[in-house]
Amino acid sequence: MRTVLSDKRMVAPAAGRKSVALAAACLSSLMFGLEISSVPVILPTLENVLRGNFRDMQWIMNAYTIACTTVLMAAGTLADRYGRRRLLLLRW
Repeated sequence: MRTVLSDKRMVAPAAGRKSVALAAACLSSLMFGLEISSVPVILPTLENVLRGNFRDMQWIMNAYTIACTTVLMAAGTLADRYGRRRLLLLRW
């Protein structure tokens, strides 16, 4: 790794920026995984409140998963078209 001396301190700008970018990408992936797994946690409560059966809960889970996957695919297409960095910064 190449470092640059500036004001008597060691600075590694490229490595720091890459680490932040990697952390942002990993955090985005983690949050999407948590979002998908949140629905099965609340299914028993939904079953009681909506007075549904197991079949109804499967429909809820499938609809939510399809909706999230559709958004993920659309975001990937936009990232390919306009740039991943620009899209990630737009989300924040």
